[in-house]
Amino acid sequence: MMLDAYYALRINLIAMDARHIILRWPNRAALAADAGRSVITVHSWWRRNALPADIDCLLVESARQRGIALSFEELARLRAKRGAEPVESRGNVESRASTEHPSTEHPSSEAA
Repeated sequence: MMLDAYYALRINLIAMDARHIILRWPNRAALAADAGRSVITVHSWWRRNALPADIDCLLVESARQRGIALSFEELARLRAKRGAEPVESRGNVESRASTEHPSTEHPSSEAA
C-alpha cells in the first residue's frame, strides 16, 4: 500500500505541460530571474505553453536551489509529448507528418 502511494505521488509530480512547470515557481518574475530572461518572455512561454530547451540546465539547477521538484527526465518527457502532438493543437490544421517535405528525385535519374 505504501508503494502505491509513492507511485501516485510520483505521477502527480510529472508535469502535464509547460504551464505546470512554470507554476512551480513562486511567480513568473522569479522564473524569469532564474532563467536570465525577461518576465515578458516568461509570459510568452506561458501563452505558448512551451519552454525553450536551451534553458533546461538553468531550470533544473534553479529548481534544485529553490527546493522545487524538476528533472531532466521530466523536461524530456514533456518535449516528447509535445513533439508527438499534431500540429493542429499548435494552431495549424495539418498533422506533423504531412508537413514534412517529400524527398525529390535527383534530376539526373529522370534522364536515364
